[in-house]
Amino acid sequence: MPPVHIVGAGILGVSLAAHLIRRGQDVVLVDPSPPGREASFGNAGVISRGSVMPPNAPEIWRSLPAYALNRSSAVRYDIKALPRLAPWLARFLAGATPGRAAATAADLNGLLGDALGAHEELMALARCGHRLRRTGYLKAFRTDASFRRNAGERALLERFGIAHTVYGSAGLRELEPHLSAIFRHGVLVTDSASVDDPGAVTRAYADLVCDAGAGLVTARVQGLSAGAEGYTLHTDRAGDIAADRVVVAAGAWSGAVLAHLGVRVPLAAERGYHRRFGFDGNQRLTRPVHDVEGNYVMTCMEMGVQVSTGMELAAVDAPSTDRQLKAVEAAARTAFAFDRPVAPPWRGARPALPDGRPMIGPVPGRPGLWCAFGHGHIGFTTGPVTGRLLAEAMMTGAAPPVLAPFAPGRYLRS
Repeated sequence: MPPVHIVGAGILGVSLAAHLIRRGQDVVLVDPSPPGREASFGNAGVISRGSVMPPNAPEIWRSLPAYALNRSSAVRYDIKALPRLAPWLARFLAGATPGRAAATAADLNGLLGDALGAHEELMALARCGHRLRRTGYLKAFRTDASFRRNAGERALLERFGIAHTVYGSAGLRELEPHLSAIFRHGVLVTDSASVDDPGAVTRAYADLVCDAGAGLVTARVQGLSAGAEGYTLHTDRAGDIAADRVVVAAGAWSGAVLAHLGVRVPLAAERGYHRRFGFDGNQRLTRPVHDVEGNYVMTCMEMGVQVSTGMELAAVDAPSTDRQLKAVEAAARTAFAFDRPVAPPWRGARPALPDGRPMIGPVPGRPGLWCAFGHGHIGFTTGPVTGRLLAEAMMTGAAPPVLAPFAPGRYLRS
């Protein structure tokens, strides 16, 4: 049987490749960069069972004035991108109702249920389990008001049976002795884990599939066309590649790949930044910390302290800006002591759909064409479980029920 061609070698692509190979399929990965160099490299390393709150939860209306004025370090936008983003933003805000948010949370909970187990499965095969830390994920609140506003998210954790513990200021100091005393409350999602280098984990998964015989083509897919016998990938460095079955898992670039077939996807690029800093003496955090008011996530990685920003809505290839990163670095330094930068700022792009759900499954009316993108901020968490479920759907012809809410047909029509 001809190989499955996967466009994209990030966490989604390599995880899917691993599960297809385990089912006896030949696989070819096509990506312009080495595996795990885009969003899979730059994320906060969190494998969060608790990421059920959709990005367009109703609470967003309270923050919308600050977002609109471009004054928040949580969300910024490039004004030049607004005309193109306007339809996406309209759909996004239309979903910011209690009923729709609750439905999305339930759907995400189904996908997140075995996210950690799916990572552990691949880590055992790839021999990188030493990078996993089962210490949970901490959300920290500087004010009582902010903690009260988080009540809806805590209610979702309770609803779905996601283990978590609430701490006051004294409990936080015992939990994380090197965290400053500015935080009054914390919620530790114990049903979560993290890794000390997400790029290294993704590369280990990629090495696993390449050692098992997967092909790797280093080229950018500039176009995709359909013919009587399948598809042709038009690349910049490897010419035209004939493909019987294609999975588009190219992250924020997925929409551009599909557009050449006339398939229009409402995909936005949620750009994010991070910077890594040296450790200050023996100061360490034992788990990732999300400073809710500070609008950043801080993680002690193998190579230093990583401070990651919120989102920037802009064209995927627009020039980098430094305003968000400067703001969150200043906030992070009031919460934890760290040294000078050890690497230049990094920027990546997370693919996001306006309903807060990824797109996983077959493209209607296009036999042999599949999607696996749009996971937004939960891409690293859900890469392996998405790969497992999609591989099952591709091999059996029947998608597991948990994938039904993520079917491309909700946006795409044949």
